[in-house]
Amino acid sequence: MFRDYLCNLINPNEISGKKVLEVGSGSGRILHMISRYKPKLLIGVEPSVGFSVLAANTITIPNLQLINKSGAEYRESDLDITFSLGVIHHIKNPEETIRNIYDSLIPGGTFLCWVYGLENKRIYVISRYLISKLTRLLPDTYLDKICHHLTWLVVKYGNLSAKYFKSRFPATTYIQNVFEPCGDMEKKYIIFDQLNPTYSKYYREKEIRKLLHEAGFSEVKIVHRHKYSWTAMAFKGKSDMKTEF
Repeated sequence: MFRDYLCNLINPNEISGKKVLEVGSGSGRILHMISRYKPKLLIGVEPSVGFSVLAANTITIPNLQLINKSGAEYRESDLDITFSLGVIHHIKNPEETIRNIYDSLIPGGTFLCWVYGLENKRIYVISRYLISKLTRLLPDTYLDKICHHLTWLVVKYGNLSAKYFKSRFPATTYIQNVFEPCGDMEKKYIIFDQLNPTYSKYYREKEIRKLLHEAGFSEVKIVHRHKYSWTAMAFKGKSDMKTEF
C-alpha cells in the first residue's frame, strides 16, 4: 500500500538513515509503513484528541517521536523527507502547514503528499458529499460498524461489475486493483475516511501544483494515481533523490 501511494516517485529505501516527518499521523498506520525502511528518526505530528490512541498504536516503533500539534503549529529545521498521505485534503487552509513543511526541510529535502483528485470524479464527489452529511451525524462507533459491513458490499460490487459488465461501472478498476488487495482493517479505514471527515477537498492537478509552488518548492512532480487522486513530490531546491525503483 505504501509503495502504491508513492507511485514510483520516490524509492522508499531512500528513507533509511534519514530524518523523516509525517504530518497528520492519525492512528499511526502510515508511521508503521515508513518505519519498515529504518529511518534514523521518525517524527509523527497529530493534533487530534485521539493522540493517546496514536501513542498506544505506535509504541513498538523504534526511533519515533510524537508531537501533539497541527502541521500549522509545528516546524523543524533539518528534515530530509516529509510525508503527508491523505491529510492535506482534510485541512481547510493548508497553506501555513505546507509552508512549515518547506521551512522544516534541509536544502534538497523532499516533500511527498497524496490528495483526493477532482478530475474524473465529479459525480462521486457530489454523491459522497450528500451521503456524508448524514453519516457525519453518527457516533464513530456506529459508523465504524457500518463501514465494516460496507467493505463486503464494495468488494461484491467490484467483482460483479468486472464479471458481468466488463468493468464499465464507476470505480471498478480501483476496487479490484487497490481496494480489494488491502487488509480488512485498511478497507474499513478507507470507507470511514470518506464518510466521516467534516471537511474534504478534491484537488485539480493545477491546484495542488500551485499550492506547492507558492509554499516555495522549486520542482514538483505529480502522478494521477489510479486516475482518482494525486501523488505529488516536491523538492526544496535540487535533490539527488532516486525516483525509479
